[in-house]
Amino acid sequence: ALRWPWSLQLLVELKSSGVRPNQVSFNSAIASCKHRSQWAWACWLLEDMGVEQLRPDVVGYSSAIDACQRSRRWALAAGLFERMR
Repeated sequence: ALRWPWSLQLLVELKSSGVRPNQVSFNSAIASCKHRSQWAWACWLLEDMGVEQLRPDVVGYSSAIDACQRSRRWALAAGLFERMR
């Protein structure tokens, strides 16, 4: 199922309604991106966490790394791994 667009839409709706997304909501969206190899969205969400003054954790990084690996973006996956450490 294509749940990743719905996850992104949910984050947009949270923000537009004045509800601040938390780490769990971001991690859920990033995890949904990995299942469809949406590496660019997963990486963007990691960056957007900073805009929301949230620090990505191992769950978010792992999902984004997985999305990159599934898309054969090895260098990007390695860079995310280094950032996570």
